[in-house]
Amino acid sequence: EKCIGSQDLEFIKVCGKSHILNLNSIDSYNFIKSIEVSKYPITNYQYLKFVEKGGYYKEKYWSKDGYYWKNFTKLNKPIHWEHKNNIWYADGNLLRNYYDYPITKISYYEAEACCKFYSCRLPYELEWNFISSNRNYTLNPYGLYNSESLDIVSDFEDVRDVKYGKGSIMDFKQLYGNIWEYTKTSRTISNSEHYLNTEVCLKGGDNIMPEFLINNDLKFYLPRDFTGLNTGFRMIKE
Repeated sequence: EKCIGSQDLEFIKVCGKSHILNLNSIDSYNFIKSIEVSKYPITNYQYLKFVEKGGYYKEKYWSKDGYYWKNFTKLNKPIHWEHKNNIWYADGNLLRNYYDYPITKISYYEAEACCKFYSCRLPYELEWNFISSNRNYTLNPYGLYNSESLDIVSDFEDVRDVKYGKGSIMDFKQLYGNIWEYTKTSRTISNSEHYLNTEVCLKGGDNIMPEFLINNDLKFYLPRDFTGLNTGFRMIKE
């Protein structure tokens, strides 16, 4: 069987509609445009193509802040990858054995740049919620509740390949569990010294999150330059 990572990106078209933001207010809604969203989280193999095509060296893929951060850190690949004797390793393991696993431990800046490489972008939180609620028709990707048969990667399980588990009603894989997924939605916070910092919203929960806590409202914020956690992404076609 050919691995997903070596295939072209697979997208699912999601038709737009009004999306309710607050069930208690009839005026609290927004219209979601029709979008095409990657069926799976982006894999190590798909991210490797970005790296091998010089993505870390081409300014056109990076935001202004992202390019400054990349040059300051001198990164030219994910922090846990190594390239020795023309062979790629991730956390000391042969990367080719994990081509179908989701890319992890990257920053928002890296996810953003890889999206641009593929002529795509990250989803906004509102769009991610729209997808995970099956166009606002269900409470979660699978219907009314998380069934035990769904095989959601959670509760300190090992990260699994992107084919693992049952898909959502709309056939998206791993909207819940396995990795946190970056979105474009952000907030600005200040510390005690009044220094402003931008944090981005992540959705879905990862492999260590207790399953009973995973739902569509679950979110997590990280600074845009943070690396090292089980953070990945899926993409929307531009």
